[in-house]
Amino acid sequence: MSIYNTIAVASIGIVTGLFNLLLAKTGYVAPYYNAAGELIAVQSESVKSAITFSFVGLETITAVILVVILAFISVEKNIHQKQDEIKARKENIK
Repeated sequence: MSIYNTIAVASIGIVTGLFNLLLAKTGYVAPYYNAAGELIAVQSESVKSAITFSFVGLETITAVILVVILAFISVEKNIHQKQDEIKARKENIK
């Protein structure tokens, strides 16, 4: 199992637990059938807001953080210079 798969498997359990905790703290009520056989699946506004925030708000915040982090990555700015140095070293070895 690769390190990526290990991280993904561990993350899924942790994130699912956090999402369930968020739902529990906001008052989520599992859908159920009443005596007449009708499905009752009405959630409070706080639960609806928590679900919306989980899928839209957190993704937006994460995207902003990634943009800020990526602004400081300078790997490709000097790539041509580094490639030239590698070529020069290979020529010196021959």
